[in-house]
Amino acid sequence: MKKYVNGLSILVLLAMGVSAHAQTQTPATPWYGELAYAPVKIKDAGVTDGTAKNLRGILGYELHPNVALEGLLSLGVGDASVTVDGDPVDTRVNRVVGLYVKPKVAVSQDIELFARLGYVRTKVTSTLAATGEAESESASDVSYGFGASYRINDRWSAVVDYMRYYDKDGFRLQGLSAGLRLRF
Repeated sequence: MKKYVNGLSILVLLAMGVSAHAQTQTPATPWYGELAYAPVKIKDAGVTDGTAKNLRGILGYELHPNVALEGLLSLGVGDASVTVDGDPVDTRVNRVVGLYVKPKVAVSQDIELFARLGYVRTKVTSTLAATGEAESESASDVSYGFGASYRINDRWSAVVDYMRYYDKDGFRLQGLSAGLRLRF
């Protein structure tokens, strides 16, 4: 009987150790997602600058510990008020859709620095406040940015970055964002 109790006790202790070890393992999946508040500053020649409010989501896949591929979708949730030739205009960055290569480097166990280089398609709508007349324009451009993340735990990280989404013919869309990353 004593051998049976000792054997059972050893088995229970081993099972507890394996269970505790399994809970501390990092997720094995290379997939992650980010959600960020990403205000987009609108700069255009002859127009006062304004900042539109956007929410941005990213779905990423790590190819290597130092390289990831990302898909980006940013949707407008608020207009920027700008002035064109003395007339108030409400401008919304309706959406930004892009694909990026993301080189990155861990500078410590919890801090990562990264860059993004990709290609985006944007849609911007401007509405003349006095008449309600609206005009939309879609365009594509090379996009880039850089940022940092801080690992909160094995699955969650805080992320900040600066992105230049579009820059052609004196019209520029850029901005800082802050959000959270989740490893799936």
